[in-house]
Amino acid sequence: MSSYLSNILTNTTSKYNTLRRNLLSDEVDGDTEDDSHLCRALRAYYTEQNKAFPPWLPNDPKRSASARHRPSTLPREAAAEAV
Repeated sequence: MSSYLSNILTNTTSKYNTLRRNLLSDEVDGDTEDDSHLCRALRAYYTEQNKAFPPWLPNDPKRSASARHRPSTLPREAAAEAV
């Protein structure tokens, strides 16, 4: 009986650690300050909200300069009228 419980505990612990490693692996900071987990989370938030990045938030260092995301702060109707 104790080997059965030990086996369950070992398997459960192993699966938990695997899931934890896989799910939380993107929380590791990159090589630069611009590639920290906090910077990535803030860039994702502003991108999801379709807001421009604040001046203090650096662009993603892994994206090319031409692909950097700086969404318009104007609604689509106002942006169309401005042109």
